[in-house]
Amino acid sequence: VEQGTLQERFVLLDLGLASQMNSTSTLRNQTLDGALSPRYASPEQMGQETVGFRSDIYSFGTMLYELFTGEVPFVRDQMLSLMMAICNDTPPPFQFTAPNRQVPSEVEVIVQHCLSKKPAERPESIRMVRSRILAAFGADTAIPPAMVPGVKRSDGHSSSAIPLQTGTIQPPS
Repeated sequence: VEQGTLQERFVLLDLGLASQMNSTSTLRNQTLDGALSPRYASPEQMGQETVGFRSDIYSFGTMLYELFTGEVPFVRDQMLSLMMAICNDTPPPFQFTAPNRQVPSEVEVIVQHCLSKKPAERPESIRMVRSRILAAFGADTAIPPAMVPGVKRSDGHSSSAIPLQTGTIQPPS
């Protein structure tokens, strides 16, 4: 988005349209309510509970798990089995899923926190998740003035218009 500008950023969308390669799976081309990829759904999305912003934190935790291990936390071929795992099982430790990858232990703690079954037990904001991930990799976690709401930049524009990088992340060894 806005490539080559100070506002350049990635936007991640999941439209739930991608199909699975395994044609015997009941998950092939299947989404919930037409707009949800089941493997990334929170426990509350699987039931009749109220879905709030912490559901997004769970889904983001699933993406982080996959980013650091190469797999989603719960790999199942059948929808019912997947739903039961999301609602009841603890995600496997990173070392079990990806024994050859070295990820800082604090990163796994953060991801597991995001994947808590109860929404109230998840981080209180995605900003907190961001700060903890950056800190785990030794990056600067301070929020730059250009991102703090209500702070005017020198050019007079809104402070939320230009998010600035706050540091670099060193890849795990």
